[in-house]
Amino acid sequence: MDASSNALQLKLPSAHESLEVIVAEVERFSETHGFTDDFAYRLLMVATEGATNAIRHGNKFDKDKPIRVEVRAEDTAVHLWVRDEGGGFDPADVANPLDTENMLEESGRGLFLIEHMADQVTYETEGRTMHAVFHRPSP
Repeated sequence: MDASSNALQLKLPSAHESLEVIVAEVERFSETHGFTDDFAYRLLMVATEGATNAIRHGNKFDKDKPIRVEVRAEDTAVHLWVRDEGGGFDPADVANPLDTENMLEESGRGLFLIEHMADQVTYETEGRTMHAVFHRPSP
């Protein structure tokens, strides 16, 4: 990423080690753009959770199937896309982690976290792309 750039684009293997790269690059991007600590934290959490889902559930750890992470800063918003090459999913089929029968499950809170930390989330290309929008605070 060029330090003066308003975009960050990463293409990484479907491996846990890729998360370290995402953390470092999103932190650098946030610092370069002067995001508040809270804003940067929300962006980082959604990026890593989305990438974790893409690696684990989308590409099923297949290192031949990369994930792509893109962050684009605009004047009023920051957009984040996480793409995988898996079979996709329907968010309506994902169990609600707040339902009594799911409260003690060890996983299953990722989409809930993503949807509560971003201002807007859509799933595109049959669930293979997550698009999150974060509205930038007014100066």
